[in-house]
Amino acid sequence: GRYVKTTLTALRDMDEIKKLTETSLEDIHTAFEDAFSEYEVRMSMPKDDLAEMMATRDYDHQLSLGFFADNTLSGFLLVGSRMRSARRVCYDIATGVVQSFQKMGVGDRLVTALINSLRTENVEKFVLEVLTNNIAAQKLYERHGFVRTRKLCCFEISKNLIKKVSSVEYHRADAGLEFNTITEKDFNAFSPSWQNQLKSYENMADLYSVRTISHNGLLAGYGIVHKNSGKILQIGTCPHLLNQTSVGLILCLLAESTRREKLTFLNVEAGSKMEKILLLLNCSHVVDQYEMEYHF
Repeated sequence: GRYVKTTLTALRDMDEIKKLTETSLEDIHTAFEDAFSEYEVRMSMPKDDLAEMMATRDYDHQLSLGFFADNTLSGFLLVGSRMRSARRVCYDIATGVVQSFQKMGVGDRLVTALINSLRTENVEKFVLEVLTNNIAAQKLYERHGFVRTRKLCCFEISKNLIKKVSSVEYHRADAGLEFNTITEKDFNAFSPSWQNQLKSYENMADLYSVRTISHNGLLAGYGIVHKNSGKILQIGTCPHLLNQTSVGLILCLLAESTRREKLTFLNVEAGSKMEKILLLLNCSHVVDQYEMEYHF
């Protein structure tokens, strides 16, 4: 294989951490596949899907770091970057270390190097998500000053389990109401996580389908789903119209708009009204994550 088991002594002599400005997608993909080959949540990531994930989440190669052993990328911290007001907010798209270098402190070194590097980049905070039962990763980030900010629930549902919704109050409105008039903050039951923000949709809008519903002739809610993967970015409604009927109708419309037989909705804030509604609509609660932040 490409990666050879090494010793800690050799690690100190031959390794190097540097920015990924000149690292190809092919090299990142090779390291990614190896790093997550035994991950708890099955990670099937063809190269094109990795490229899409990096693009939608605003991958910044000038901020991202790699651990190189003998000039081979053997660990990585892929960073997304977005401006909020006058300051930058960064996001951990993916952190991984290839199997042969795991449990050698590479993750610690990458995080240390990243924090030191971002101090000079006018960054307000660095955000990431980690599975609730991935204790080792949580301890890694806590050692470096990250704090948990909230718990995020992940749901899925097969199309054949989605309850058909008919309503005299709510109507399909895709042809009549402009989605671009909505304000993300006003239509969501919670603040969307990085990967689910409207910016992710806008980066590659052609990959998604947007469906809207109306109430008394006005925009009442919307949903955004990936046409191929079935991943839901957002389901949003006017606050006073957030209920099982409105969300159920949007879920039906999204099911019609994707080729996948199963819909997934990641990172729904625990304790939110949306979480309770999804459970009432037959959605299965499959896994949880913590959102964690480091403030500069």
